[in-house]
Amino acid sequence: MVLPVPGFLSSRVPIAAMLLVIAGLPHGAAAERLDVVQSTMVWCHDTSRNLVSQRPKHRCSGEIVSEERAREIKKSRRNFMMKRFNKPPPVVPGRKLGGTGTGFFISADGYVLTNAHVIDDCKAISVRPAASGGKDVVSKLVGADYAQDLALIKAPIKPPAYARLRAGRVLADEEVTVVGYPLHGRVTIKPIKVEGRVYRSFDTNVRPQRFMMKIDIRRGNSGGPIRIAAG
Repeated sequence: MVLPVPGFLSSRVPIAAMLLVIAGLPHGAAAERLDVVQSTMVWCHDTSRNLVSQRPKHRCSGEIVSEERAREIKKSRRNFMMKRFNKPPPVVPGRKLGGTGTGFFISADGYVLTNAHVIDDCKAISVRPAASGGKDVVSKLVGADYAQDLALIKAPIKPPAYARLRAGRVLADEEVTVVGYPLHGRVTIKPIKVEGRVYRSFDTNVRPQRFMMKIDIRRGNSGGPIRIAAG
């Protein structure tokens, strides 16, 4: 029998020397090598990653399990991956998510104010209140004023709190706070607060209740409330 010799060989090495090295292996070592080659295949469980695979016994560094147990582990991991990566079913059957925005409660019986462009062209609307475990609920559009970019939604929820609207003119340099769900390049799972200042307040006779702000707001903030610090 001729066994392969690993590594690079020089042409100047005598053939007899090569044969001497191979033939010089003790009988026990040769038998051990054959045992390794013919090692029994087992189901090996990598407990740190919860992975199971079939491999030679000598190459299993984890837990050796039965074939039945291996099937159970594979099934458990498959179910876990499906729950983790599969998208949840749509809130409204037959509809898919077209976009998101922010809104806020303005009454104790579930009326929500947002921007009209947030719900524009939507065949169905759902609301996910921050104070009720983040569960989506199907809601109804009451009305929209596209000239003022405002929309009123009725959600089947009684919120623990709601916003009070301020009367009076907004002044330049007043402190403002915006709370909403901006995407910022990722899915936002909790409201984000951003602070800034009023940059300019327009004359109420020309553009009533309009003002400009110096503040970092992003897509997804649309429809959110603006809190102005009391003067």
